[in-house]
Amino acid sequence: MAMLIPIRITLVFFVFLVFSACDEFAGEDMLLSAQADFSAKRYQASFNKSLKLARQNNAEAQFRLGLLYENGFGVSKNMHE
Repeated sequence: MAMLIPIRITLVFFVFLVFSACDEFAGEDMLLSAQADFSAKRYQASFNKSLKLARQNNAEAQFRLGLLYENGFGVSKNMHE
């Protein structure tokens, strides 16, 4: 019984790491997609994806939102956002 506790803790930790990594990869995929949309001048799609990631504290997405607002790409030009 005493041996099962460390195994369970290790298993829970492993599952946590796997799910954390899945979120990271999903965020990276969305960031790449937002970058592709930006390059293809699909600014509204880039904005929507970047906004979602920015709300999750993704610094690159926050920077991209700044570019979109600064230049008025897909949104109204707003130097305060």
